[in-house]
Amino acid sequence: MLKITEIFPNPKGSDGNQEWIELTNFSTEPVNLGIFTLDDSKKGSKPFPLPQTTLQPNQTTLFQKSETKINLNNTEDLVRLIDQNGQVTDQVEYTKPPEAKSYALTTIKSQKGQTSSWQWAKPTPNKPNKALYQIEGTITSTPEIQNDFTFTFQPDQSTENLQIIFTEDTLDFETAKLIIIPNTKAQILTNKTNQNFQLIDYEILETQQQSQQKTPPLHNQSPTTTFIQFIPIIILLLLLPTTFLIYKLQKNKNRI
Repeated sequence: MLKITEIFPNPKGSDGNQEWIELTNFSTEPVNLGIFTLDDSKKGSKPFPLPQTTLQPNQTTLFQKSETKINLNNTEDLVRLIDQNGQVTDQVEYTKPPEAKSYALTTIKSQKGQTSSWQWAKPTPNKPNKALYQIEGTITSTPEIQNDFTFTFQPDQSTENLQIIFTEDTLDFETAKLIIIPNTKAQILTNKTNQNFQLIDYEILETQQQSQQKTPPLHNQSPTTTFIQFIPIIILLLLLPTTFLIYKLQKNKNRI
């Protein structure tokens, strides 16, 4: 299966001929590129017939703008792969592309398995796109400024802390001081390089205050609190014999 795997629509500075589109053969058989055409949106550039070359399984190839003449817009666009029958076999749409970043088909690994997602990332032309890691856990330190901005994070079902590095492109330091709070539950998306984890995106799942406001389980309550909860039941049990006696006396009186 031939797929679009990376697009570079907005190079730094003047776009010139620096834009490119990357394709990868995910099938187990060689693919003849000559039966396909590359195109952007229906009212965009002139379609580009791919050359009569063979792409081997898991092989990646890249087509520069200087060759395709396909002009990728810096606002929004749609890149399409079309077969010899005119059928669209793959397409990728993007909006507001950040400068000097590529739009890449990325493997997302998590505790629940792995999925694929399109992400803006550092360009990797003619190379496999780096997998990202989605981790749920608890923030365990406030942000610090070392060589980079950092904080520590403990994944669920783990006793080890990870050091998370981030830049102002992802999260400015003043905002980080407000939301990167110990005991806050979060889900983070990271890029792993050697032993370093660089923050790509984040989502706060539960703040420290929300966690503290949760009702504690009964076994954590004090004996006094537990006794107070049972006072209405105790009073009811004490009143039952008296109520029954009054009822018997009233009944006997009515008989007389």
